[in-house]
Amino acid sequence: MSETPLNVADLPPVHELGLDAGELAQWLADLQAHARVHSVAVKGGPGYAHLSAAEDLADAGAALQSGACAAVQVRYHFDGFDWVDTVNRLPAGARLVRMRVPEPPVAAD
Repeated sequence: MSETPLNVADLPPVHELGLDAGELAQWLADLQAHARVHSVAVKGGPGYAHLSAAEDLADAGAALQSGACAAVQVRYHFDGFDWVDTVNRLPAGARLVRMRVPEPPVAAD
């Protein structure tokens, strides 16, 4: 079985942005108000502890804001597309990395 080599041009664009405390709070509020959250994962140490319901976003956000966790990853649907946001806690603020999930390939007839 031969493997197809990875073509970097086929990878979805990734966007990165630094957030201060106010922008982090606004990110959480925007997701809660406008997105359909599929899953939330919180990184408190060496692994991810998965939280599965949208109502867990508030708890995950509070843990991130308080410094009780290192990162939060949110998978959600917004404006017709699925997205993944990963927010890492930094000494001053946070870093948001966003990626739109690629559409699955359409099967040929």
